[in-house]
Amino acid sequence: MKTLWDNRGSSQLVAAVAAMFAILVLLFIGIAGVRLLNEYATLDSFANQYVRTAAQEGCTSNARIAAKLEELKESTGLHPVAAFSATYVSGSTTKVQYGDTITLNIKLDTELTAFGMSIPATLKLTKTATSEQYWK
Repeated sequence: MKTLWDNRGSSQLVAAVAAMFAILVLLFIGIAGVRLLNEYATLDSFANQYVRTAAQEGCTSNARIAAKLEELKESTGLHPVAAFSATYVSGSTTKVQYGDTITLNIKLDTELTAFGMSIPATLKLTKTATSEQYWK
């Protein structure tokens, strides 16, 4: 009985330490999560503008599309890996016929960071648009 009496409060100490650890983990997830959500929203806007430019041009590679990619990278600070896929006009590797779908797959490697700790994360998006150019 004396042994139990001398250990009183130790379980409360363990519970308090565990609660503080849980609060720190939740705080890390909250801070890093907000940053990650902001980056995801920026990447979503980036992808929308990029695929829209390709749809207007009716192709997946030309000077205007390359310039738009560089402009978006510079203005957002993001440097994702982007790849288009589509059904191309016969004999062409970039032209997409009017009304056909252009698909953009975009991937960004990033990190959840807070309090000097970081966890790698990957953001992936797929966007589609319809070609607006008619090719003869």
